[in-house]
Amino acid sequence: MANTYTAIATTTVGSGGVSDVTFSSIPQTYTDLRLLCSIRNTFNGTYAVPTFNFNGGGQGAVYDNNRLLGSGSNVYTGADNNTGYGELAIGNAAQNTASMFTSVDLYIPTYTNSTNKTWIIAQATENNGTEAYQGMWCGQIRNTSAITSIKIFDATGAAGNIVEYSTFTLYGIKNS
Repeated sequence: MANTYTAIATTTVGSGGVSDVTFSSIPQTYTDLRLLCSIRNTFNGTYAVPTFNFNGGGQGAVYDNNRLLGSGSNVYTGADNNTGYGELAIGNAAQNTASMFTSVDLYIPTYTNSTNKTWIIAQATENNGTEAYQGMWCGQIRNTSAITSIKIFDATGAAGNIVEYSTFTLYGIKNS
């Protein structure tokens, strides 16, 4: 069980928003990583799908995603494979209630090992409407390189920006 958490870096998005948030040069001195996010996107649709990748997403790495989501009125399950990114959440977008964000907890165990990397995500949207998504995600990247960077962005082609006041904190965890 982890007994030490260290905040590696925190980012709060400023006025005008950004297309992505990247944590680079992640120290290789921890056993696990944890990324906590409060995120909203400008995508003008039912919901946004913020995504992430490790180490720039290159090398043709395949991300296997498995999810179980509830919306308040429906339950969704699914699995898919994406080259270059993993799905982070079903998140708040422009048409959702103003000033409501999606909370995301991304946990990455053994990020420096030379095996495929796995992750677990818990997410919940806030929405003062008829639907708000809550869910659990898990997955793996088919790549054995140690994780040295994490990028959060929108890979859905919707060209949505991450809005002002979205926050991201990356923690390193030691099991010593």
